[in-house]
Amino acid sequence: MAGTSFDGTGPGAGSPFFDDLRQDKDLRNSFLHAIALTILAVIMTGVYYVYSILEPFIVPLFWALLSGVLLHPYKKGLTGRLRQSLMRLEKNDKNVMIAVTQNTFKSIDGIAEYIGEYFLEKWKLFVSLFISAVSL
Repeated sequence: MAGTSFDGTGPGAGSPFFDDLRQDKDLRNSFLHAIALTILAVIMTGVYYVYSILEPFIVPLFWALLSGVLLHPYKKGLTGRLRQSLMRLEKNDKNVMIAVTQNTFKSIDGIAEYIGEYFLEKWKLFVSLFISAVSL
């Protein structure tokens, strides 16, 4: 319909009725923009005050978030292994103190084996470092 055009080119373009509709639309848009800017100003003020209250805690919160994100997979794996170990203890009906002592000795033995294998693998490097240190 060409008669309902609001772009000012159709019939009735100079009509005061269409000018009033256009002005009403502009006035409504102005009020909506003013309300939107007021809401934005309130939100930004709130964000500023929240930041000013939490400012001493920003760095610790950042480090807690960072370490939590980085350590989560390891913590999850450790929790799973500990849960399996406790289920095995319950299944075998062992005393917890004896199991903890056995696991401690097994862990120490495993670490010693790893260190021994590492030294046997790199023995030439260690001998050459020892000889060069003695010759100084």
